[in-house]
Amino acid sequence: MYLSHSKTSHYEKCPFSYYLSYNFNLKCSANKGMEYGTINHNTLEDINNLIISGKDVEINRELIHCIVEKYVKEYDFDKDAIESITDNLLYYWDEIGSKIEVLESEYDFRLIKSNHILNGSIDLIYKQDDKIHILDYKTGEIDEEFSETYKNQLYTYALALKDDPKYKDSDFGNLQIYSINKRSTFNIELEEDKLTKRAEEIEKVAERILNNDFKERAYKGGEIPKTCSKCMYKFMCIPKNQI
Repeated sequence: MYLSHSKTSHYEKCPFSYYLSYNFNLKCSANKGMEYGTINHNTLEDINNLIISGKDVEINRELIHCIVEKYVKEYDFDKDAIESITDNLLYYWDEIGSKIEVLESEYDFRLIKSNHILNGSIDLIYKQDDKIHILDYKTGEIDEEFSETYKNQLYTYALALKDDPKYKDSDFGNLQIYSINKRSTFNIELEEDKLTKRAEEIEKVAERILNNDFKERAYKGGEIPKTCSKCMYKFMCIPKNQI
């Protein structure tokens, strides 16, 4: 069975929602936030790949703006929005990107275990102070309510690299989430006991999915969790007078 961080996280939040999404292939339509995310990720991937290639190219506002315009064509963004995206990406480059050694961009991994195969892609792997760092880009605000989800995502990536022949013997530094729009970083220290715990949690999720264990729901009555308030299936769980 194939798993990814997004699938694992989805199941952990609500097995019933996971069942509807993946067993019936029900997906939510793209929204503006997703479009911003796609443009940001694609632009940063191009910039990071330019750095990795070793080409003698100056990363400046003009270049970033040019790349953004390449990806924004298929979406409905006005001039102010394009300028804002460019400004935020230029800030990232000036404050972080230009000060690190970029090793990998959108690095694909496959972690093979007894009851599942974990696939994924890491936004950025970089080197600084002789240590390997993992960074994931987010477009919006880094919500403290979902800090555990961020930690699980980064620990999942660390598990993959610890099993990767290219990086398994590396000295790892902090794990990071970077919010592009808010220009802020969420840092997590890598701890071996938590890494082991995350591996066990993923294996447990795989086991439950293989056993068709989808009955549990995030909403259990009373106050509506934030996860449920944004769920496309909430009408199936929450009374109409509470939605």
